Amino acid sequence: MEVSLAESSVAEAEGSLAEARAAVGKAFAALRVAMGVAGAPEYLLQAPKTEVATLPPLETLVQESMKDRPDAQAMDWKVRAFSEAAGLAHSERLPKINGFGAGGQGRFNGTTVKEEQQHGVGALGLLIPIFTGGRLEAVQQEAKAELDASLATEEQLRQQIRQEVTDAYFQQIELVVRMQASDQRRRSADQAMRLAQARYSMQLASFLDVLTAQVTKTAAETTYARVQFDYQRALAELAFATGQPVQP
Repeated sequence: MEVSLAESSVAEAEGSLAEARAAVGKAFAALRVAMGVAGAPEYLLQAPKTEVATLPPLETLVQESMKDRPDAQAMDWKVRAFSEAAGLAHSERLPKINGFGAGGQGRFNGTTVKEEQQHGVGALGLLIPIFTGGRLEAVQQEAKAELDASLATEEQLRQQIRQEVTDAYFQQIELVVRMQASDQRRRSADQAMRLAQARYSMQLASFLDVLTAQVTKTAAETTYARVQFDYQRALAELAFATGQPVQP
């Protein structure tokens, strides 16, 4: 029975190894595409050191994201531009007062103005846009519609930023808890394997017990490493969601 179980474990391990090698090849291909590198180079990759970061309050991150993200800044300038256009379209429908003035005798040379009256001249006019065929009203309504649409888009973007930051924030908190639990599980599996080896050397346990403990330890170490990488990705996702540069 132990031989059959060992053969089954070997077959399962060989399948997992083949799957892992294929995943490595796909990951290198995705890395080359992301870097824009042609050909088939491979790189010596190093795992980053995992340090748990201290997060500020969620609402602070959300408000900072709405100010620092490039898409939020671009949307803010777009709203300002449409607001200025709407104000200009509204002012075009208002009455305008124009005037001019002139003074000095040289300006009256060759005219019929008497010499004692050659001191200055001025005029004042009032322009009221009445007969415009509805053009100015249409321009104003169009500008207002564009402003309303940009405000709605801005609010939608703000809600999207809030959701992205919130998801990344709680994902990071969850991964911190999972990482601590995985580390505890890894330590327990290591102790269980040492105990199984000691019992086997004293002929109090079978080789199957040692093999099972080794598999459990390997699975725990794999899970712990996977959670560590998930945490690093969560850090990058949170930095991207908040508009901050990703720290190496």
